[in-house]
Amino acid sequence: MPRRRPVPPRGRLRPIHGASTRLLADLHRHGGADALEQWSDFVRNPFHRRWLKEHEAHYDYEAGEALWSRELLDHVIARLPRRSARELRELVEKLDDLC
Repeated sequence: MPRRRPVPPRGRLRPIHGASTRLLADLHRHGGADALEQWSDFVRNPFHRRWLKEHEAHYDYEAGEALWSRELLDHVIARLPRRSARELRELVEKLDDLC
């Protein structure tokens, strides 16, 4: 009997710019959707550059959480299926280029 493809949970997936529904379902399944959203928000915020330059002088809780989310994304990429991992890696590289 053929195996049915898992259906993504309806109404729970938050759209992420540039991500396919397959990637969103895999991120939701592996717990990386919040990390991607947090890293994206941090990188697109114009004040993050100031924190990165002065990170030794003080500790910003939001920036620390965003950097932790970036590390979590590396772990999620390792756990995802090959196709979704490639797509997520491309999204994260684009976000990293904004830093």
